[in-house]
Amino acid sequence: MNKPITTLVRPTFEIDLSEKIISFDSSSSNIHGANIILVALYRKVLVLALDNSGEDDYSIDYKKIQEIPLSEVRILKLCSSIIVKDIIFAAAINYEIQIFSTNEENATCLKSIEAHDGYINSIDFTEDFLATGSDDHTCKVFSVQENYDQHCVLNFSAAVTSVKFNPEELNKLIIGVKNGNVFIFCLKLRQSLYSFETHAPLMCLDWSIKNPCFVAVLAVDQIFYYDVTKPDVPIYSKRLTDIGKVFKLHPQNPLVSAILCNRAGTELKVVHQKSTIPIFSSKICAYTGNVAWNGSYLITGSDRKMCFYKIPIS
Repeated sequence: MNKPITTLVRPTFEIDLSEKIISFDSSSSNIHGANIILVALYRKVLVLALDNSGEDDYSIDYKKIQEIPLSEVRILKLCSSIIVKDIIFAAAINYEIQIFSTNEENATCLKSIEAHDGYINSIDFTEDFLATGSDDHTCKVFSVQENYDQHCVLNFSAAVTSVKFNPEELNKLIIGVKNGNVFIFCLKLRQSLYSFETHAPLMCLDWSIKNPCFVAVLAVDQIFYYDVTKPDVPIYSKRLTDIGKVFKLHPQNPLVSAILCNRAGTELKVVHQKSTIPIFSSKICAYTGNVAWNGSYLITGSDRKMCFYKIPIS
């Protein structure tokens, strides 16, 4: 079967940052009257506030809250709950994690953690815990309330590629390992609740915001969908036409996913589990390691631009 032709589709709206984008993260909810985007450039991190409440679908108002000198950031992650009045986020720099608090007046590094002996592949961050997964075959969890002291270390037989807290039960953590194993861990009990196997190499996973029992796992060119209350076999599976690099479930419809495909991660797709035809497909200029949903917009980075595609999902 021939692959569908993918062309370059112009974004609905874009922000030109005039420098190559290394990574980014976006808030899924309103913070201080705006949605927040963190963008890592080569030698700095930008904190941007977006306002897409206007009537014009082709423009978004934004302002720069802060510019933080910070080099070689590989991963950015906003805290899912904002502490006091500041924006809290974590930045992975090689084997290290730096925690920042920022507002319009200043930015402060709250903590620097020599977290791992290998590159950090994934971060998730709540008001209680920070979790990291690394090439050193460990997932580490740090307690926010105890000045980011180490809460526990979980050891695995391969690199940890993805970590994600349950959207409702924040003391539950799902961990994806490159060899295809998936573990669900209870931080309160400090023990694994259950595990199951998918395919290898496991690239990433996501926990549905709409249905917290619903987990999707991306392994090479397939997405597997699981009900974590009975995870012995996937409830759905979908084969892609190319290798998937990273994906994100739609917040309102967990059967819809945004995916960066091919080895260079330069093909952006939106797919529905029950359809063989992509909802949306476009080439992008350069892989920036993430995709994000923000209301009806799909966001990714493409070379020097943050790109926003308006994609209504029923």
